[in-house]
Amino acid sequence: MKKFYIIEAIVLVTFVLGIFIGRAMMSEERYFRNYYDDAAKAYQKAVKLDTPPVSSDEPKRLKKVLGLYRKVFEKYRDSSVADDALFTLASRIPPGDEDAFILFRKLIREYPDSDYVDDALYAIGMGHFKKKNYDRALRVFSRLIEQYPTSPLVDESKFNRAMCYYGLQDWRRAMEEFTKFEQEYRSSELMPAVRFYIGMIYYNEQDYDKALVEFKNLVDLANEKYSPKALFQIGLIHFNRKEYKDAIKSFREVVERYPNDEMAEEAQFNIAWTYDVEGKREEALQEFQNLLQKYPSTKFLSTTYKVMARIYLNLGQTEKAVEMYRKIAEDKSFDYDTRRSAQYAIGRIYEKEDDYVKAIQEYEKLLKDFPEPHSEPAHPSNEIDEGYINRLKDKISQPG
Repeated sequence: MKKFYIIEAIVLVTFVLGIFIGRAMMSEERYFRNYYDDAAKAYQKAVKLDTPPVSSDEPKRLKKVLGLYRKVFEKYRDSSVADDALFTLASRIPPGDEDAFILFRKLIREYPDSDYVDDALYAIGMGHFKKKNYDRALRVFSRLIEQYPTSPLVDESKFNRAMCYYGLQDWRRAMEEFTKFEQEYRSSELMPAVRFYIGMIYYNEQDYDKALVEFKNLVDLANEKYSPKALFQIGLIHFNRKEYKDAIKSFREVVERYPNDEMAEEAQFNIAWTYDVEGKREEALQEFQNLLQKYPSTKFLSTTYKVMARIYLNLGQTEKAVEMYRKIAEDKSFDYDTRRSAQYAIGRIYEKEDDYVKAIQEYEKLLKDFPEPHSEPAHPSNEIDEGYINRLKDKISQPG
């Protein structure tokens, strides 16, 4: 009987344990099912708020969206959407920002099998490249190429590796990389860029004949992005060779054929500059006026005013020269030293013409409007003080 009771007890205990284990397994299964469901819901919530993709123009929504993505990979780090959320968050931070680097590295370290690892490496490489940390960028792109040879980003990484050598001014290695790229990816959309930078290497080495071949081929290719740049470089080659007529012709072609391209503004400036170098003052003035008419806020504004002032002085048109310098001195968008130098130039013009009354007025304006000295200690404007002005006043009071 005792044996029978013992057997019954064992059966009962086993039955009870089975119930507990079964319930525990069901509970664990339910927990994980809820965990992954919650992760998916949290991610979809972030995606929904992020549709259409939020930008920095909506700071409040951007902050909320980024917070939702962060919640996904911090709270559900073992879920299948954690790497998606982490990559999306990192991608929304400006390239090169240290926070972006941290998040991309976290993805690479914690999710080595993620489909985003090569994208993360590429983003890190581009971040370093944009910050001109070419050595670091070079290492990252090389790592991507070696460790992820089937990645769709390999071709761009090889191109960027060549660009890193270009940025380091290692012309030999850059040429080797561009040449290998050309042989391996002949039909790549990056080929116009490759040909352009091969031309630029020849240009930087002052091998102008070979550079011209590359640039002329690009112009004939009629590539929207690189043909204007190539035509502009042809103009620079002619300028460097003092073939000014051909230089002006090339620059004018840029302006006329590609009026909306970023190179058109600089080409127009170079037309005027080339005429000035030739000593053709009237033509130079006209082309500078054309520049100001087409690009009233040109990035060459202060230089244009200064060159025009010099030309007007050489033509004996003092007041027009003063007008140009005045535009600089009164424009607060220019830096302090540039404005101070222009105000000094006005006073100096009148002093050289022995018009001491106007010179004194302009020098007094210099001291009033620009009380801090020029950042270059030896700059002549730093010589102007009350004593200097008083000496000019003495010249007025002297007979004759």
